[in-house]
Order: sequence, then C-alpha cells, then structure tokens
Amino acid sequence: EFLLEGDAYNYLACIIVENKKISVSWIDISSGDFYVESALIEDINSLLYKIQPKEILTSEELDKSFLSDDFKLITTEISKERFEYTNCLATLKKIFAQRSFVLDSLEKLEKISCGVLLYYIELTQKNFVSISAPKKDYSSKYVRLDAFTRNSLEILSSYSGNKQGSLRFAIDCTKTSQG
Repeated sequence: EFLLEGDAYNYLACIIVENKKISVSWIDISSGDFYVESALIEDINSLLYKIQPKEILTSEELDKSFLSDDFKLITTEISKERFEYTNCLATLKKIFAQRSFVLDSLEKLEKISCGVLLYYIELTQKNFVSISAPKKDYSSKYVRLDAFTRNSLEILSSYSGNKQGSLRFAIDCTKTSQG
C-alpha cells in the first residue's frame, strides 16, 4: 500500500514539451502551493529531482526517452486533447475567475501545464482545495544539481536510501529553525 509522507511535500507535476523547451508545473494538493517553471529539455531531470514529485502528468503522445527511469515509473498519461491551449485556458479562467491577473504573467506553455494539472485535480479530487496562484520558480538563475550530485551530498536520503543519516534528517532533529 502506497501512502504519502506527512512530513514532506507531495507534489503532483505536469510536463509539456515543445521545440526543446519544457514547462513544468507542480502543486501540493494538501497545501495548495502551486509553482511553474520553464526550462530547456536537457534540464528536465535535474528540475524533477529538485521537485521530487509523487506523480507526473504527461501527454499520451509524449516520447519519454528524455526522462530518468525514476520518473518514467510515476508518469500518468493524459489525452492529448487536454493539452490543447484553449482547453487549458478555459480551465485556468474557471479556477481563477476572480484573479484573472494570474494568467497575465504566464507564457503559453506554462498556461498549458498549469491547465492540465488543474483539470486532473478537478477530475480526481472530491474536494477541490483552495489553490494559490501559480508562482514562477526562477531557480534557473541558480546552480542546478544533477541527480548524482544530490545523491552524493545525501541531502534527502543517505546512500542506503534511508532518511536517517541525511542532511534533511539532521535538520529535522533540530530544536529551532536555525538548527
């Protein structure tokens, strides 16, 4: 039986690829935290390792050869019609009707990935939680760590795969937020 961790984000992500560019949107349904980022296709795996999604939505026609095996296992295919711009825009306008300014800052691919994500949440969740406006994640301005480097630094888990012995485990054991 698969249960989500209560002490970590449980992100649902959506990927769209067009002409070597990607847009990834991700949301934690329990908190309503919603993010979106655009990048080049070669950055997809390092971005996904940063996010650590529990499920990834993709178009049924997307060639997933660029994805790491870790992420191929957690993809859910959605019909390509849901990735059409007009469908995604309609979903976004419905969800953010009172906050139409939200859409002004998003690029076309970002609107599509966000729209598909919200459509899927509406489809699968009985209670639609309050969702914040998608925040653009500008982590592309910072150094990206590839999967090998992240594992070597034992940030989220130790070499053996356990949380104990990782940096996160040590921080979780501190008494104050400063450690």
